[in-house]
Amino acid sequence: MNTLRVDIVGSGRVAMHLIRVFTLKGVRINKLYARSKHGSVLADTMNISFDTIDRIPANGPLMIIAVSDDAIPLVASLIPPTRRVAHTSGSVSLEALTHDIRGVFYPLQTFTLASEPDWKKIPICLESNDDILLAELKEIAKTISNKVVEVSSEQRQYLHIAAVMASNFSNQMYSLADDLLSQHGLDFEMLRPLILETASKVQNMRPRDAQTGPARRHDTHTINRHLGYLEGNAEMHELYEVVTRSILRTYDGKL
Repeated sequence: MNTLRVDIVGSGRVAMHLIRVFTLKGVRINKLYARSKHGSVLADTMNISFDTIDRIPANGPLMIIAVSDDAIPLVASLIPPTRRVAHTSGSVSLEALTHDIRGVFYPLQTFTLASEPDWKKIPICLESNDDILLAELKEIAKTISNKVVEVSSEQRQYLHIAAVMASNFSNQMYSLADDLLSQHGLDFEMLRPLILETASKVQNMRPRDAQTGPARRHDTHTINRHLGYLEGNAEMHELYEVVTRSILRTYDGKL
């Protein structure tokens, strides 16, 4: 029988998704701790016990800190030093935790309230200063994911930068494309098949090999025409020009 159990600290999106998948996969949520009333609401919704952070006991199971990056040092400082702790951040060092036994349990995924991710495909990046805790983190991670990897704090910084570029930056481009289409009476729905096809390609080939478009083929005539149409929008004009230069440099072209 699976006897894995954890305490969760936090009441945001990552905490909610962890509670859901842990409950589904048999990792027992001993208690949810949070600073806000929202934590109590989440605990009631998920049918788990709740308490405030100032009431964390000196002993208990592993505590997974699922709060915003900026809040991790403060929240960790409120947890008794005798507890074993792990945070879920991609960009915060292991050393941001001052507890004797500490770790990182970082799921490399974007989380929203309305979407349920496929946890089996999500890489779980682990780090710890303690071999026993690392083994426990691996056991917990393997109950929810098929991709469990040890990653150092420095490696995780580069991984997080790459994740921001691949996910957040791409989504900002989608948003700007949506704005551009709306301004000219067109529907973003028309781009969805293209977005899906591009994402599908990089599942089976390197992004460099999947690149298409005017910059990839050094079509300066089309590039200059596009820039002309964007003259009235300084932000989009600058982004188009910067990204186009990057693609041209990648494929030995010039602008």
